[in-house]
Amino acid sequence: MVGLVVGTSLLVACSDAGGEAEGPPSSTPSSSSSVSSGPGGGESSSAPVVPVLPEAARGDDDAAAVAFVEHWVELVNYALVTGDTAPARQSAPGCSTCEAVLDDIESTFGQQEPGQWELLTSQPFAPQGEDQATTDRVVVAEINTNEDREGATGELTCGLVQSGGGWAVAWLDAEEL
Repeated sequence: MVGLVVGTSLLVACSDAGGEAEGPPSSTPSSSSSVSSGPGGGESSSAPVVPVLPEAARGDDDAAAVAFVEHWVELVNYALVTGDTAPARQSAPGCSTCEAVLDDIESTFGQQEPGQWELLTSQPFAPQGEDQATTDRVVVAEINTNEDREGATGELTCGLVQSGGGWAVAWLDAEEL
């Protein structure tokens, strides 16, 4: 584990389009879902594909931490669309809050049209207190996950650690999600 703690502030909002984020390096393709008009006026649709960890997330600096969180958000979005939470779980081993969020996605999948988390901006910040001392990076995200409260946001703080040559979500602190 790297001893340096660096933070990044991210803003995320809910929309109907998006992708997922994942932890340690993956070789699976990126999530995408599209509907297009085919020949003769028919529509064709491609199934979402598990997002691939971007090369930018493979480092150990602030930019890689931000790219990893973007990827993890893509994995959560993938779970919202498909009900498949395994890729996001692999990126957050031992994170009990992550497990609760993903359990909720599984238990409610198919009951309503899923929203999506959308990354808006990021900015570095200094780590705070003892709780973050064992974390390699901290990322704060402002998100909207409830379609009934359009424009309403909550704060999501992700503690990241270097694990198995890549990033993993060690803990998650959520307010008003």
